[in-house]
Amino acid sequence: MRTTSPNNLWTVELRQSSKWPDKLVMVKLVPGKNGKTRNQQLEKILRLSEQYLNGKQVELPLDALDLSGLSGFARQTLETLRQQVPRGKVITYGRLAELCGHPGAARTVGSVMRNNPFPLFFPCHRVVRSDLRCGGFMGVNNSSGETELKRQLLIFEGVMFESNGKIANSCQI
Repeated sequence: MRTTSPNNLWTVELRQSSKWPDKLVMVKLVPGKNGKTRNQQLEKILRLSEQYLNGKQVELPLDALDLSGLSGFARQTLETLRQQVPRGKVITYGRLAELCGHPGAARTVGSVMRNNPFPLFFPCHRVVRSDLRCGGFMGVNNSSGETELKRQLLIFEGVMFESNGKIANSCQI
């Protein structure tokens, strides 16, 4: 998975490990086309991202992000997700739409998640289908590595799966 900030200042890459296919280990934060050099804020984000991937509870700072490219609905949805769905829990697209005050807007929430420019900051992998299956991730909705990456992120955060592949009810908000 690769995402670039709207102002092209930095790019985040998240991948499965080639050494341990069942582990999620690589985060790469690099200056984008408009980034001159790594600065203190970038270094802080990299350090916190590494801590997150090492299993520590961290709060990734939003003040380093350019959120101006987000619509009001997208920003509200992403902020609600960040505030209401902690590590180890999931929420359905429909339930997140309800929490945002837009019942029936599950597909629109899905579009926001698919286009989320900051997936570690706004954990879109925690939003799942109504049948408690993972669903798509970063615009991919098949058996390729992206949906498996979503599953691995959830497992990494402590989400439990039943033998039928569904997320355990106890992990749902």
